[in-house]
Amino acid sequence: MKDLLALPVSRGRIVWAKLVSALIWCFVMTMATYGFAVLERVLFRMPGLTMDVAQHYFVQLLIICGMQLLLCGPVVFTASASRGYLAPVVVGLLGIAGTLGWWRRADQR
Repeated sequence: MKDLLALPVSRGRIVWAKLVSALIWCFVMTMATYGFAVLERVLFRMPGLTMDVAQHYFVQLLIICGMQLLLCGPVVFTASASRGYLAPVVVGLLGIAGTLGWWRRADQR
């Protein structure tokens, strides 16, 4: 056990390991959410649950999960690569500023 901490691991590998684990965890939580939603619908005998409906909402949830991963991935990577929280906060604020600028131009036309 004492030799475990002495193994040389590059900073890049640690950053990529954190990024991959965050992405996998997000996907697992998305699947758990979908599973609980289907289980609730079955347990309470809510009408209208067909295979087509379940497949439709599953595809929608996967698309939402992918978009969320694309939005959060750069922030997670920036936090790990910069070894702190200041850089991801700046990335987040730049994203908010970009979104607000886009909304102002898109909504006025």
